[in-house]
Amino acid sequence: MNRPALQLQSKIIFILIAIVFIIMFLASIIGVFISHHQIMRQISAQTQRIVTRLETSMELPLWSYTSEHATSYIMAEMANPALRMVIVKEASANSPLWLAFGRDERNFPSEIQDEQAIQQLANPRHLIASGTIRHNQQLMGYVEIHFSTEVAARNLRQLIYQNIILTMMISLTLAIIMGILLRRLVVNPIHAVVKEIQGASQYTPAAISKIQEGDEITRLSASFQELMLAVGTREKELRAALAEKEVLLKEVHHRVKNNFQILASLIHLQMQDVNEESMLTLQETHNRIISMALVHEKLYQSRNLDQVHFRDYLEELIGMLQDTSGNNQVAIDVEAEDICIDLDTSISLGLIVNEGITNAFKHAFMTKDPAGDSKSTRPQIKLVFLCKEKECQIIIQDNGKGLPASMNPDTDGSLGFMLIRMLSEQIGGSYRFSSDNGTTMNISFPLPDRSDPDYII
Repeated sequence: MNRPALQLQSKIIFILIAIVFIIMFLASIIGVFISHHQIMRQISAQTQRIVTRLETSMELPLWSYTSEHATSYIMAEMANPALRMVIVKEASANSPLWLAFGRDERNFPSEIQDEQAIQQLANPRHLIASGTIRHNQQLMGYVEIHFSTEVAARNLRQLIYQNIILTMMISLTLAIIMGILLRRLVVNPIHAVVKEIQGASQYTPAAISKIQEGDEITRLSASFQELMLAVGTREKELRAALAEKEVLLKEVHHRVKNNFQILASLIHLQMQDVNEESMLTLQETHNRIISMALVHEKLYQSRNLDQVHFRDYLEELIGMLQDTSGNNQVAIDVEAEDICIDLDTSISLGLIVNEGITNAFKHAFMTKDPAGDSKSTRPQIKLVFLCKEKECQIIIQDNGKGLPASMNPDTDGSLGFMLIRMLSEQIGGSYRFSSDNGTTMNISFPLPDRSDPDYII
């Protein structure tokens, strides 16, 4: 049995124990009232018994009764230790005392002779019951019986203990029966449903057990099995559709990349039949096409078809640009974080990096400075790609001659600067140029929020 089933069973046992204690508590309270009622009934029954004995044996008026007859009846009742005093009075003027019996210091029953002795033996804590003696519907006298509260309390306690013990036995028996029934009717079926839920991923038609008509939990289990079969079938269909989609997407990216390569090859062939100025222009176009083709190549080679590992892409792009430039004297240092970026942003950033690196190769480094002195430091380009929280930066810095003082990147009409401005705006970013000890281009942009409903892959 697994842990959830054990927890459920523990909760049920705890609830049953709580129910048992509540029942015992309520039964104890009810038992007190029942026991008290039983004691009062015993007192009332004994009083009625004394009255009935006197009435049924009465053949003469009470004042003609011999005291021996009455004494025998009363003394028989005084055998009860709870009975403390019996007083019989005539039903005439002033109700004179006819007979009275009470217990002396040794707790033995004895006859009482006068009212003063009765007052001495009377105890305000006694339970007092009274009755009337009638003969032929005629009132003949009164009976007053005093009972000991101590004996009554002792008897009451005994009755309470008996009721509590009986209640405990009944409650425990009911708890055991309820526990067995709950285990068979609730815990075991729920445990079976839990096992079915845990094995939902391996659900097949052969795995469905035969369900008989039964209670609600059994029907719930049957409904769940049918649901899992439907879910399993649908899951297989979705997995097959997803696999087909992935294959199609890879094929699309592969074909787009091949088309870009064909286009780049055509441009490369065209470069052989043009002058040097046109050749440089075609080379820049060739590099732009290759930078976009490289994004699609990275996509169909990765497991995630909507994200590009940007560090790998940058390293390969820089290598390609350096090879096509034919300038192996420039040292290129790449520092990039290994994060994934979506397709659209990757293409825009690839074109921006292409323009920045190409401009550095073309314009930053001269064989000689304006004074005619040779450069003493090795040409160097540094590319940094870093992200903090949801903000990223691409920095391209060279140690060349810097931008001309008359050039304004915000208004320059060259295709390279136009592309940088347009693509930066397209990805929601900003650009900044500086010319301290070379040229530095800083592109800042936010990473797209994939939870945004407007985000489209």
